[in-house]
Amino acid sequence: METSSLAAERVKLAETGLSGAVVKTIQSARAFSTRALYTLKRRIFDQWCSARGHDPFQCSVIVILNFLQELLDQGKAASTIKVYVAAISACHFGIGGASPGTHPWVTRFMAGVRRFKVSRPVLFPTWDLTVVLRALTEPPFEPLQSVDTKTLSLKTALLVALASAKRVSEIHALSVHPSCLRFSAGGEKVVLCPNTSFIPKVITAPLQSQVIELASFSPPPFASVEEETLHKLCPVRALRLYLDRTKEFRCCDQLFVCHGSASRGKALSKSRLAHWIVEAIEMAYRSLKLEPPVGLRAHSTRGVSSSWALYKGVSVDDICRAAGWTSIHTFARFYMLDVTKSSVSQAVLGSFIEVVGEGYGLSKTSVRRVLGLVDSTLIPIANPSVIDQAYILQKGYAAINVQVIVDHRGVISDLVARWPSSTHNSFVWANSAVGEQAEREGFSQSLFLGHSGYPLRTYLFTPLSNPQTRAERTYNVAHVRTRNVVERAVGIWKLRFRCLHKSAGGLRMKPHSSCAVTVATAILHNMAVRGGAPIPEKEKVESDEEEDGEVEVEVLYPPQRAALHAAGVEARQLLIANVFG
Repeated sequence: METSSLAAERVKLAETGLSGAVVKTIQSARAFSTRALYTLKRRIFDQWCSARGHDPFQCSVIVILNFLQELLDQGKAASTIKVYVAAISACHFGIGGASPGTHPWVTRFMAGVRRFKVSRPVLFPTWDLTVVLRALTEPPFEPLQSVDTKTLSLKTALLVALASAKRVSEIHALSVHPSCLRFSAGGEKVVLCPNTSFIPKVITAPLQSQVIELASFSPPPFASVEEETLHKLCPVRALRLYLDRTKEFRCCDQLFVCHGSASRGKALSKSRLAHWIVEAIEMAYRSLKLEPPVGLRAHSTRGVSSSWALYKGVSVDDICRAAGWTSIHTFARFYMLDVTKSSVSQAVLGSFIEVVGEGYGLSKTSVRRVLGLVDSTLIPIANPSVIDQAYILQKGYAAINVQVIVDHRGVISDLVARWPSSTHNSFVWANSAVGEQAEREGFSQSLFLGHSGYPLRTYLFTPLSNPQTRAERTYNVAHVRTRNVVERAVGIWKLRFRCLHKSAGGLRMKPHSSCAVTVATAILHNMAVRGGAPIPEKEKVESDEEEDGEVEVEVLYPPQRAALHAAGVEARQLLIANVFG
């Protein structure tokens, strides 16, 4: 059944003189999922216009902007509002002969939205692959021959998703037809193909990328307990057992079928398959008596599995080919994660004394533990195509202000790369995920250490601007020595990736792309640190930083901020008296 939005778009295109066949071909350019999404967004806009007496197909740009502003006020993300603009533009009859999406007011409005709703790159996976894999080798997932059909289905779906790094839609399209599924003669390999009617999301991807070839893990006989354990994670073994189990009641050629009594053997829906993958991860956590992470998504398996593959030495080209990404930038920007460590808020990384040493005769338990060391650094970039003075430094070049949190080893545990160089460090901290969590919940008896550009809080200690007593001076010395770790870590990071330094020309790309590359280099730096890679030979180069980058400025605090600052002063003085006094 044709939707009203598609009909309106067809009328709009036909009015230009295009034939019906041409219009049909043009409308087929969008994937089915995109058309469905546009229809949903368009329906919401139509209802909004109807309630206010506007024609959704011929309304003015002012009406459209008022609708978009309401979405922004509701907290919608910039990417969501962008979809609304595209859906409205697809069916609107135009404003002054042009699409609403290209109207100068709309483009400027979206630029403002992107400033208010800056996307936050994800550095760490939301769930731990090692925990899930361990659970899959134990009850209730093993022994696989005797588990119930539901558990067998969940484990098989998750293993195929992890081993292939494919989208849920691509796994959903896999078929058991003899032309689409072939086991090797010895059973050590299996080749899976989607059904012939499947149209992938990225139709420019080569046909070979849609084929999944899986090899058996440590087939019997086993030479060790480790090999036997690894075999329990073999997707080929799980697939063969799953096919044998479902053969009796299977009603279609789709690989994954329903196991419930009501629709037993019928084709599984795509949304239900995604639910299977999430349920398998949650079941794995609970089997180890762990609480499953909140907000799990089936799509996360692509980022987790591909990032682990990179960490284990698989080339980026092979990863992109297997996952169906046409460009390595897609992997680096949206999927590449640091899979070797959990986030900073989940682990205590060291202590004041452990980093500084015991030069003051203090025990390691005499101070509160430090979660991380906070610093800011400037990453030079190409001058923005749309001149924005917010990026231009006093030295005349453009840069982004990047907030870095490291542990006592120099591993980057959190990174914020999205703000222009003119953005104050206190603002960056307040609008970061760690800063927001600290403001809501605090970190019990733990804290962060930052320079004077950051706000003083009970959970974020800065140095004293004018120490008076011996204890205060000792505290400042300890603070500086501790923070040397983050400054050294940032220096090594930039030595490993000279494109981050002004002496090498900086990142010659637009701000948004520069932020994505910065995050990717941070992940690779962490892998180098944990892998024991040698530190690059230091060269004498000009500093990227502005000379006044850490000068403490006097701020007129509003009442709430004044109270937070006062509490921070009190907490800092208490530590100085108890530890350094």
